[in-house]
Amino acid sequence: MSQELNISNLRVKKFGGLTNLNLTLPNSKLITVFGSNEAGKSTLAEAIMWLIAGPSPSKSEIQRFGEAGETLVAELEGLLEKSPLVLKAEFKILGQGVSARSPFEAQIGGAVLLSREAWIATLGGTS
Repeated sequence: MSQELNISNLRVKKFGGLTNLNLTLPNSKLITVFGSNEAGKSTLAEAIMWLIAGPSPSKSEIQRFGEAGETLVAELEGLLEKSPLVLKAEFKILGQGVSARSPFEAQIGGAVLLSREAWIATLGGTS
């Protein structure tokens, strides 16, 4: 069963070429992001995907967004179905990938989920 996610705000402290971005999104079923080449459209989408599903296991994919030693930081707010949702994550880039101990926090309706696995299970996926 899929659940509707409506993102109202996205904050990116550091992710790829995006730095100190605070984006408020309209309440709409469809949002179009457009801009010139290398403006950050794909990076914005990737930051959202990392927040929701976690980082790619591919070392080369991870290195597109940061160098070893960097910490990528992003947060989104919105609604999951009708419940308020906050996702916050920090991704510490290592030489071989992303640290499994990278901080992650999900709040749904004010209740805090303690792990990415609990978040994925809430979405109906496997952990």
